[in-house]
Amino acid sequence: MKRWIVIFSFLVGYCTISEKSEYDQEYWILWWLFQQKSVPKIECIDIPPNKSKERIQTEQENCFSIHDPLFSYQWHFQNPLADLQMKDVWTKHCGKNVQIAIIDDGVDIHHEDLNENIEISKSFDYRDNDFDPTGNLEEDDSIHGTMVAGLIAAKDNFLGVRGVAPRSRLRVFNSILVSQITNIVDSIQRDVYHVWISNNSWGPVDKTGLLHDSPQIWKDAILHGLKEGRFGLGTIFLYAAGNGAYFESNGQKLIADNSNYDGYANFHGVIAVCAVGKNGKKAEYSENGANLWICAPSMGNDFIGLTTTDLRGDYGYNSKYISKFESDLSDRNYTKNFNGTSASTPLVSGAIALILQANPYLSWRDVKVILAKSATKNDPQDKDWKMNAAGYWINHKYGFGMVNVSKAVELASRWTPLGEYRKCKIENVSVEKQIPDNGNAIMEEISTTVFNIQKIEWVDIKVKITHNYWGDLLIQAYSPSGTEAVLMEPHNCSDGKNPIKRISCDRGEKEWSFGIARFLEESANGKFRISIQDKIPEDTGTFHSWGITIIGRKE
Repeated sequence: MKRWIVIFSFLVGYCTISEKSEYDQEYWILWWLFQQKSVPKIECIDIPPNKSKERIQTEQENCFSIHDPLFSYQWHFQNPLADLQMKDVWTKHCGKNVQIAIIDDGVDIHHEDLNENIEISKSFDYRDNDFDPTGNLEEDDSIHGTMVAGLIAAKDNFLGVRGVAPRSRLRVFNSILVSQITNIVDSIQRDVYHVWISNNSWGPVDKTGLLHDSPQIWKDAILHGLKEGRFGLGTIFLYAAGNGAYFESNGQKLIADNSNYDGYANFHGVIAVCAVGKNGKKAEYSENGANLWICAPSMGNDFIGLTTTDLRGDYGYNSKYISKFESDLSDRNYTKNFNGTSASTPLVSGAIALILQANPYLSWRDVKVILAKSATKNDPQDKDWKMNAAGYWINHKYGFGMVNVSKAVELASRWTPLGEYRKCKIENVSVEKQIPDNGNAIMEEISTTVFNIQKIEWVDIKVKITHNYWGDLLIQAYSPSGTEAVLMEPHNCSDGKNPIKRISCDRGEKEWSFGIARFLEESANGKFRISIQDKIPEDTGTFHSWGITIIGRKE
């Protein structure tokens, strides 16, 4: 049901006018309206919870016995600081019947440790328009996707490695190899009704410091999947948070990307996955962001990577790229050097497969909150850890922390589904203020009490700014409870040739939406604030307008 909120209700909350009569207040509100170049648009929509359109059958199973000869190399299952915490999960849950889509450069569907779990008839090759997304191994087709697939669903057997969900079912789409957006959108939507989880270990080019938006047709495809995917419960979409946190220039490490500059990873309905090393601490390349949801193990600063499936024989990481690393495995069908948030993302996909096997009627919203509630507070001495007003530990490096499979599965098994939710937004709140060069911050606020959202699930803040060098800006947001979210920090940009060339950064007038996970289950009653400050000399700009979208529950 759609409900339009009377604009004066918002303005009374937005404009604090003390010691004036009711008549004076109305006068000043009308005066304020006439001063605006655009009138704020305010809207709330109540949305019923996702419900399954079918009866879903799952069964318990036992794959706890380990016979995979390379399992001892898979430290993410047994390291005290970066362990997925499987414990006894495999005594009941192994991922059977859970359908997972891998959208990547393809997968070697004939690999000995994968072929039993790949559903060829449900896969698609966008280069040759057939059902074999393996491609040409000599040209490195499928090199990335094959490593991703092993971390999710390498079979529990007497060969190689095992995945987090070793009996889950994979369908493979190599739309990233033929990277037209229409192919990517098609792979997201293809038979999405039966897709439980969609793994996307890809994103815009790293280490540029630029804002890379996602096209509207992709956003529409994700929203369609949230509504109609997985029998109506919503497909779970996972995206790598990004590997471009820093780049080197003349021996210096310079701040570059933030995951919130990625219009895929910061979009509502997507779970952005960050990376921690074997020591449980942030992998240097893993991007910070207020949009981050959950982390998982990957290669850290010690260069110890993840062990997984590789292209067979003379192809793949273990053969063609072994010179990048000190060593690799003697069995060249596998590698121990997979890295990046590309590697952490499939570990979370596998974890969600087990969560959904434990409780197949969870909606996409339920899964996100379960991951947040059950996450491990890794690297506990890190100074960025804060508790938000709803009791969640949050960190710009780690989101809600590292995925804990055992706790998540246990929580899922006794979970009460989330009910109706609402999406409210205020758009085009005019500011039209100059941003002083290397000067004081501009602070603005919007009252959202009228939304009647008691438990936030996601916030988008959209700004419209003109600036000669966006890399100068520090942009922060604050919830009514005072929880901070750093949306943009001063950073350098690269044109691929000269990392600190000033013309290479975003310039001119732009609109950008920043996704925020950190306010989870806080109340929206009160005022949201935004602070914009130019921190570096030389360039100036104008803060034109902003708006806020909040998704959450009334109770």
